[in-house]
Amino acid sequence: MQYNKVLLINPPHSGFLSIGYAPNMSLGYLSEALASHGIEHDILDMALGHDESRLEESIQTYRPDLLGITMVTLDYLDTVSLIRRMKHRFDVDVVVGGTHVSCMREELLESCPEIDYGVVMEGESTLVELCSGKDPSEIKGLLYREDGHIAFTGEREFCPDLDSIGFPRYAKFELQKYLRRNIGI
Repeated sequence: MQYNKVLLINPPHSGFLSIGYAPNMSLGYLSEALASHGIEHDILDMALGHDESRLEESIQTYRPDLLGITMVTLDYLDTVSLIRRMKHRFDVDVVVGGTHVSCMREELLESCPEIDYGVVMEGESTLVELCSGKDPSEIKGLLYREDGHIAFTGEREFCPDLDSIGFPRYAKFELQKYLRRNIGI
């Protein structure tokens, strides 16, 4: 299946991650990869104080066919809960990435049937291939559902030339809000 509109989401976090001190670098790299391949996308950084109603509004207005959500272990239960609510409210596929997915892999997708795909380790090429409609079984670094079980395509090789990865321009981020949030303006 090809995905034409992706909404990348940095969910709310607790602790030091909740500060919203800087744009999420991982989403910045993913955004740049999608943009360089002409894949339409937008970003919602909920660490800037956007609540669930703002997320719902973004989904209703933007109408993505894929939600891309980053996940950290500290807040994975809250993120799973958010995914479940969004999946039940909207007809949209969900792909997750981040440290928690890379560590927990199949176990995460088994515990949350609302997650359609998981991206292990670096996700730029994996996400672009998924959006482009490549058969999931041929996309390295991807967890997906097949015939009632979780399949993993195997490790994607690390990129030997880091300069080949587009540096984030943060074009879709609300850059003006990060500094102001930290200094109380």
